Amino acid sequence: MRHFVVSKINMIHIKINMNMTAIILMNLFLFLSGFTCSDGSGQSGEHNDPLPDKRPDKMTISYGISGGMRYFSHNTFISADSCISETNDEGTISKIHFKLTPDELDKLWTVFVENKFWKIKTREEMIYDRGGESIQINWGSGKSAGVSDAGMQLVIDSWQKEWSECIAAISAIETAQVNKLQKDYEIRIDKSFFGKKVFINVQDKVIVSQEKVLESQDEYITNSVKLTPGAHRLSLGWDQKNFRNLTISPDSSKGITLSLDKDSVKTTFIK
Repeated sequence: MRHFVVSKINMIHIKINMNMTAIILMNLFLFLSGFTCSDGSGQSGEHNDPLPDKRPDKMTISYGISGGMRYFSHNTFISADSCISETNDEGTISKIHFKLTPDELDKLWTVFVENKFWKIKTREEMIYDRGGESIQINWGSGKSAGVSDAGMQLVIDSWQKEWSECIAAISAIETAQVNKLQKDYEIRIDKSFFGKKVFINVQDKVIVSQEKVLESQDEYITNSVKLTPGAHRLSLGWDQKNFRNLTISPDSSKGITLSLDKDSVKTTFIK
């Protein structure tokens, strides 16, 4: 179910073309880099510098997720000075800033050392529409190590456990920081939607399922979601034939009321 307002068709085509171009370039880069660094067995990964046992003072860790054909990306940058995590969901961007203690940085570094991150091997496969995850670590004197499980590069089976441990360590840090910053955000659906099958999600978190027929004796139905600072995409659909994308933010309001006037969605923000 995906219907768009006619005036937005050109904008959608532009976004799709930009995303496809980025995917093609990323796959080409990964293919070429993997080809030149291959050891002849179709595997790569030995070109990385070994990580020192002790965390260097000037180290940086970059973690990225690509949505493939979908217009989505998530990037996290970690250093001793500051950290930032940013999500781009179809052009709607949310961002958080945080700082880790030396002990937290040491524990994260230890995960990469114990899982021999610099030795993780990948293989190449001709895939043109695949997203994925990548990690790049840099430290003093131009030393670096990077692994990508995206596009045409895939982490081989024998290294999946170590790769997953590294991903999980970063994800745990992000989750902890997000939980500190999240705010409750109220989503009200007024009686103009009652009797309809309604679907609502906020950046892929389902708030109301597509099969839900709304019924209530009240003026509206209230749902709640936790949001981090920044903009978020709210997707609204009803009766399996109507669809709208809206932008919400806990920085400027405490919630939103959705109402329907024929096929037009009206919004009122709760201050």
